[in-house]
Amino acid sequence: MLGDINPEDIETMTILKGPAASVLYGLRAANGAIIITTKSGKSGKPSFNFKSSVSFDDVTKTPPIQTTYGNGNGGAYVPSVNSWGPKIESGIPVYNPYDVFFKTGHQTQNSFTFSGGNDNATYFTSISNSEQKGVVPNSDYGKTSIRLSGTLKASEKFKFEGSANYINSGGKNPRTGITSGTIFYLMRHTNTVNPADYLNPDGTEKTYNASIQNPFYFTENAFLKDNVNRVIGNLGAEFKANDWLTFNYKAGIDNYTDFRQIYNEKGLLISTLGSMTEQRISYSEVNSNFYARASKQFGEKWFVNFLLGHSYTHINRTNLSLNGAQAVVPNVESINNYNVYTTLTYPGKKNIIGIFGDLNVSYDNTVFLSVTGRNDWSSTLPQSNRSFFYPSTSLSYVFTETLGLQQNDIFNFGKLRLSYAEVGKDADPYQIGEYYSTLAAFDGVSGVRRDIKIGSESLRPERTKGLEVGVNFISLKVA
Repeated sequence: MLGDINPEDIETMTILKGPAASVLYGLRAANGAIIITTKSGKSGKPSFNFKSSVSFDDVTKTPPIQTTYGNGNGGAYVPSVNSWGPKIESGIPVYNPYDVFFKTGHQTQNSFTFSGGNDNATYFTSISNSEQKGVVPNSDYGKTSIRLSGTLKASEKFKFEGSANYINSGGKNPRTGITSGTIFYLMRHTNTVNPADYLNPDGTEKTYNASIQNPFYFTENAFLKDNVNRVIGNLGAEFKANDWLTFNYKAGIDNYTDFRQIYNEKGLLISTLGSMTEQRISYSEVNSNFYARASKQFGEKWFVNFLLGHSYTHINRTNLSLNGAQAVVPNVESINNYNVYTTLTYPGKKNIIGIFGDLNVSYDNTVFLSVTGRNDWSSTLPQSNRSFFYPSTSLSYVFTETLGLQQNDIFNFGKLRLSYAEVGKDADPYQIGEYYSTLAAFDGVSGVRRDIKIGSESLRPERTKGLEVGVNFISLKVA
């Protein structure tokens, strides 16, 4: 989840496009990857940084409405959702439902960082908090993030690093879809009825048409609440054997729990008897990566960089939901307030093992050749097709070096490039056979049902191939 990363923690961001990006990052980078490097401490005096900002949000454009005719059809008044009734007489108020409904949202952000270190150890700490009120009534979102990271140079050969990040986020989101949602009802609201006048003295909804819900009332009585707690951490070690050979190992974990409540009040068009769902989503991912890198210059013009590595990923996902229907007491947001219950659970486990190699050769800073290869084993595929290999190769030529245009004021860098890459991709868990689920007991007798989807036991990995040909023209000089 990119939104869980504190923007103040980002040092650099790199976009890797296409299958060629997958060798180091595996099959999940089949369509490319976004590589984010987070900030770390720097040698020197301790540094403190505090940043605070406030921003405001408004809806800039809404559909136009006509103000000549009131509620009705064909020039006659009827309590419909259309505004093609009789002409609106002078003195009768006309409302733009969009202007009445949408409000100015605002967001406050505060972040604090503390970093420092020396030649042997560095540290970086950040704390951030953001709170947002949306342009839709009854909508809000908040996020708090705490991050600690550090490096330790134990000797000239050994270096250690680690980081830990805790994020809590969540809020309230009214059901704002365009089908049986707030926006759907707002678009169908007549221009002669004030949508902000929506409650009777007893707290029930004022209605002028039985086929739509008041958008204000709907946002207060049909919504999703969520609360996410996430922990991301990693530890790594680097051993520099000599000036051209380095070994690196890093292990990391990404764990989050997402608790959601979906609430529909009794009496709504989408839920006349009321309903509520409590959903608990748990996700845990463990990554282990090891690689050896050799970088060597031969003579004055040849340079070779070779990377050989191994990776392991374990993913464990569970989704447990409890659905309640037929509310007993109105306006009670509790899963215990329902007569009928159903439970569903969706477990999922996955293991991916990979080995990979990456060879880069350059000549005279002019010609560059890259050859990569990776083999993955995925537990979600049949055993006979579990292993799959995918290669890539690329060649580029900086012709401005040969033409001696490096000092040209207008055109000083030009490159021809050609690349071909393949990448394999596995499937989600439980897609290769027949699976069964139990049914709730009826009259004291339970049952078992076969899934309507039957997987193939000869399922093969998906393969994506990419061929790129391009020319880069850049002026590297800045006036």
